[in-house]
Amino acid sequence: MYDMSDIICFLGKIFSISSEVDMRKLLISLMFVMIFLVGSCSEKGKMTDLCEKGDKLACSWVDKNNLCKGGEGGNPEACTWLNNRKECEKGSKSHCFDFAVSLYNERMLDLSKEYFLKSLLQYSQEERESIFTAFIKENRVNFRVEDLMYFWDIGCDVGIGYYCSELFNILKERGLSSDYAKMINLAEKGCSANFCQSCLDLGNIYSDGKRGVPEDMKKALEFYKKGCDSCNELVLTGTKFHAKIFSCQMAGLLYFKGEKFGILKNKEQSIKYYKIGYGIDAEGDEDIERLRQKILDEMIGITCGNGVIDEGEICDGGSKECTEISSVYLPGVVQCRKDCKEWDVSSCSKNCPSSNSFCFLSGNLKWSGAFEKMSWGAATACCKDLGGRLPTISELRSLIQNCPKTETGGACGVTDYAVEHKEVCGGCVKASDGRYSKLGDTDVSLWSSSEIDKEWVYVIFSDYAWVGSGSRFNHDLSFRCVK
Repeated sequence: MYDMSDIICFLGKIFSISSEVDMRKLLISLMFVMIFLVGSCSEKGKMTDLCEKGDKLACSWVDKNNLCKGGEGGNPEACTWLNNRKECEKGSKSHCFDFAVSLYNERMLDLSKEYFLKSLLQYSQEERESIFTAFIKENRVNFRVEDLMYFWDIGCDVGIGYYCSELFNILKERGLSSDYAKMINLAEKGCSANFCQSCLDLGNIYSDGKRGVPEDMKKALEFYKKGCDSCNELVLTGTKFHAKIFSCQMAGLLYFKGEKFGILKNKEQSIKYYKIGYGIDAEGDEDIERLRQKILDEMIGITCGNGVIDEGEICDGGSKECTEISSVYLPGVVQCRKDCKEWDVSSCSKNCPSSNSFCFLSGNLKWSGAFEKMSWGAATACCKDLGGRLPTISELRSLIQNCPKTETGGACGVTDYAVEHKEVCGGCVKASDGRYSKLGDTDVSLWSSSEIDKEWVYVIFSDYAWVGSGSRFNHDLSFRCVK
């Protein structure tokens, strides 16, 4: 910073001062000047020595020091770099953060992370989440995936669980077995930070028992419970799947049917977690309904075949008369499917005899059997040839059962006055056993006569009890006639 000519010039000025100056004061002043100069020289010498030994930070300091030129006419960015480092070493957390950013821009990544941690860990948890998230959001457009992974790793290390989960997902998508140990470590960090998606991920890891991790359902239960008890976050922004809900449901499942895994059945705990899992934002939410069905499928996988109809099962072995399934069937025998989810009605007949085309009764209407797919115009003509007509949408809705939203009188606003109710109504979770139809319809979409406009007509989707629409020109659908 100072060479010998600077020192000689400075000393010359001092000794040219009037002889009236008190020599003691002069010597004291000179002593402090020399201490300052020696200190400056010693820091520069120290950094130069470290640079010669390969210390990248020291080399950068030497370069910046030369560029700064003591602040007089030097490079402002270099001076800021030196000041940020100096103030950081004094304990300034904001200067440490700025210094870390500078080191990152110089691609000194290990040192940059060290100073990011040094800065962020001085803030409260709420402050560090706000500061770091704002920084990533502001710069994200300039980041590649590798950059994001670098910063997510830092965020995870300072206890921001969301970033542990983001990095976990990247490694999961990459699918390398070499990443699995790190994935577990990330999930553990995220769960420790009370981020429920990470707790759920850990529960799934130990329940799956894959990739060298032994199955441990007791451990899985521990993490599912933590995900349920301490978290509220969404799994992914923009979706309605809640990690908390899924964790609660899995905890309830294991308390209910975990005996085969060494978990004592605890009905009280099972009810507690099911109540939380199924009670959060579940009513009218199709995504949660699908999630509910997923949990029931998991449960059926454990209980199917024990001869007892447990929660989520329609049957568990055995057979019964087709007419017991629905009055629309002719006499015959039906068997329970192997997955316990429904009766196999493929052997049951529900075709009207040729002598009576309208053999089904529902309400005050006589209904034909279900016809094969054809266009809306052809279906209209067919019903007319039989001596009947296509049903209105209100008449079709009168056939819906076990799905309150689209049953007659339900929340769905679609009526015969279609022109005033241009909407579609989501129904219930998919079921192919005919449970939503009073006439046992499965895997069909049925035309109505209610027109929405010049192209679109209201229809019913049997397996979901949905009220939707079909194009009279471009779609071929099934139908029933009424009279």
